[in-house]
Amino acid sequence: MTTARKEGEKLGESEKRGDSEDKALVRVSFRVSNTGKRAGAEIAELYVGQQNPTVPRPIKELKGFKRVFLQPEESKRITLELDQRSFAFFNPTTKQWDALPDTYNILVGSSSQDTPLKGQFKLKSELTSNP
Repeated sequence: MTTARKEGEKLGESEKRGDSEDKALVRVSFRVSNTGKRAGAEIAELYVGQQNPTVPRPIKELKGFKRVFLQPEESKRITLELDQRSFAFFNPTTKQWDALPDTYNILVGSSSQDTPLKGQFKLKSELTSNP
């Protein structure tokens, strides 16, 4: 593949469900297109970053990725899911994973330095889980 393009469809929209089997808080959907003349692969990377962290955290953390094989001029829709752990940090005091209420940046691209798709997700209440 010589070049690839990513286009957002539903970046950062909450689709939380009540059933216990569905642990996804957010589903991030986007389209990857091969704009070149050769078949090839592209790896789409999904990053999350808390806007106003109360503890030191990276600006963005890799939380998912998907490798896609595309023919010339082909496009595919990709959906990646973010669960509670995608927004959490390990709290050594409580010995639990904590996801604090805040707005989180959601970024998609081919690397941490190239994230053309951007969205946000607002976590409205604290979520905790055991390790």
